Amino acid sequence: MITYKRCTPSDIDLMFEAFNKGFLDSMVNLEFTKGKFMHHFFTVEQNQIKNTLLALDDQKPIGIMLGGIKVYEGIYTLRCGTLAVDPAYRKQGIAKRLFEMHKDIALENHCKQLF
Repeated sequence: MITYKRCTPSDIDLMFEAFNKGFLDSMVNLEFTKGKFMHHFFTVEQNQIKNTLLALDDQKPIGIMLGGIKVYEGIYTLRCGTLAVDPAYRKQGIAKRLFEMHKDIALENHCKQLF
């Protein structure tokens, strides 16, 4: 059964695994160590763990949507840092559900736009 959750710091390994699975078939080489993944997406790109979402199949990570709240041109915005789904699970509505949850986070935090 597929479940969805907002991340906590204890989910870092699951987040890293979901990211790697989701980009297995990417044309662009996205090889990161866990440390570089965390630095790039959560320091440089300013996503926040608490605004990141995971899709799990029986506790196995199969999808991720990174999220970061920032102010762009004076507008409070929830930005999608990346969206990735394991190729074996695509076309099942997982990305759609992650996006719906992403939108819910934006509304909860009074964001006026999504990127």
